[in-house]
Amino acid sequence: MVLGSINEIQQYLDARYIGPPEAAWRISGHHLHEEVPAMVQLALHLPGMHQCPKSFEDLRTFNYVLHDTFKSTCVARGVLEDDEEWVQCLQEAAIMKTGNQLRRLFSIILTQCSPIQPYELWKQFAVHICDDIAHKIRTCFPIPNPSDAQIEDYGLYLRDQMLQESGRTLSDFPPMPQLTGNWSAVVGNKLVLEHQHLQIESQQVDVQMDINRLNSAQCKAYDVITSSILQNRGKIFFVSGGAGTGRHFYTIRLR
Repeated sequence: MVLGSINEIQQYLDARYIGPPEAAWRISGHHLHEEVPAMVQLALHLPGMHQCPKSFEDLRTFNYVLHDTFKSTCVARGVLEDDEEWVQCLQEAAIMKTGNQLRRLFSIILTQCSPIQPYELWKQFAVHICDDIAHKIRTCFPIPNPSDAQIEDYGLYLRDQMLQESGRTLSDFPPMPQLTGNWSAVVGNKLVLEHQHLQIESQQVDVQMDINRLNSAQCKAYDVITSSILQNRGKIFFVSGGAGTGRHFYTIRLR
């Protein structure tokens, strides 16, 4: 420094100290400051050269593809992240997890991770998520051969129960499919469910076949008892017979 003169720039440089954190920051090439608001250079258009959107359809169009929602358009533009992370998560879990565990995981993804397209995730992994539903339906309900629609619907019901634990429901995640069956009205009450799924016609055929197998005495007693029931007479009957007379077969038919 030259005595008798003031050089503020040189004074600043002489007193400048760069510590290890700032040195590492500079070596890594990170920005040293921010601009708020950010300064963006606007493109200058000549008259007649403006390319602004003229409708909502234009806003949902990217690369000449019209998307269904603004969110999917943003995903296509790269403005929003896609659901690839959750796809990989469910793919790995589907290898080793049970259906109930997958339903729990899917509910966590819905409530905590905000996937972009939850319905697409459901369609892709519904088979794995509901892989135990057919067994549950056959075990808990009188439905020996549940259809694919029943399996998916009951799977949605179980997942909706998990969502309600977090204060959410399926309706909070459109366009997720909604329940079509009233499973909550019959779960835990097999008698009600059996009544709702009675196969009246097939049972009538079975009853008629059994009636044809009764002997004359059994037919007479059967007519008297059923007539009393149909006419609401409220009588009490005592059925007795020795071994080998078909008493057990007869009483089963009366039930």
